[in-house]
Amino acid sequence: MPAGWAAAIGAGSDLLGGYLQDKAAKKAFRKQTKMNNAGARRAVGQLQLGTGLEEALIKTATKHRLGGFQNAQAAADLGAVNARQTVKAQGAQNQADTEQSAVSRGLIGTSTGVQALQGVQGQTTAHLSAIDQALAQQMATLGLEKSNVQAEGDMALANLQSQRTQAMYELTQGADPFAVGGRRGKKKRGGFFKGAAGGLGALGL
Repeated sequence: MPAGWAAAIGAGSDLLGGYLQDKAAKKAFRKQTKMNNAGARRAVGQLQLGTGLEEALIKTATKHRLGGFQNAQAAADLGAVNARQTVKAQGAQNQADTEQSAVSRGLIGTSTGVQALQGVQGQTTAHLSAIDQALAQQMATLGLEKSNVQAEGDMALANLQSQRTQAMYELTQGADPFAVGGRRGKKKRGGFFKGAAGGLGALGL
């Protein structure tokens, strides 16, 4: 066998072996990538389910706590209404008693009688003002605590979203090897056949 023929046949055999190995490697790579993607999809689904439940719990807990403040504010407001009614009723009774006393003592129209009635009215006004101030302070305290609860709920949701985004990124990266190091260049097809044709061409065939 001429030396040129032997060299060409050997080159063709090497090309064929390399082609088959490359084809098998690509097939194995595609299979592994497919398995990785399937596993990642399952993991992503579990992640979304778990974080979705946690998000619902956070929202429910926050709503429940906010509802407690709303109930407390409503109770405080109702208590203030009842207190005002009581003070007004007591003030009216005190004024009636004072007027009756002034009549029996002959003080109606006198400075003493007028001062006595003004004193009763002043006490009623002071009590009503104290109720308004106490209610305002209580509402301010409840409002601040309510805002803190809302802020805590918002922060918990933001942290959960951040964790979910990071986990999704890591799962996606793990499922796609190309995304880590960049997309690889594709080899041109027909390399083996072109090489073999070149080897035969060297033989003059």
